[in-house]
Amino acid sequence: MSKLLKSKLGWLLAGIHLLTVLTCLLYLTLIDELSVLPVLIIMILTLPWWWIIMWIIIMLSHIFFPSDISTSAGMGYSIFKVILVFSALINAFILYWLGFLLTKAFNYLSSGKS
Repeated sequence: MSKLLKSKLGWLLAGIHLLTVLTCLLYLTLIDELSVLPVLIIMILTLPWWWIIMWIIIMLSHIFFPSDISTSAGMGYSIFKVILVFSALINAFILYWLGFLLTKAFNYLSSGKS
């Protein structure tokens, strides 16, 4: 277990991903909510999870709230931000595992074992 949490490449990949998403979210929240570029960057970095989760929420809201009570602009934007953060955490976890596995693979190949 201690080797699992020591992957420098995994921490680097996950950290860069989370910092980029956090920077874009802070820019959107504090500076300019109408800017398109940070939203596109976040949406690309958190694919496919934000799309899947958003689709599930929309389907459930149509089932449980047929009168579109849940589609107010403020609540929808807050839910969108929470979904993006959750999706970014999922992708950061995947990137950490990718870095961990790449480190293991490169160590195995460089050791000369066949």
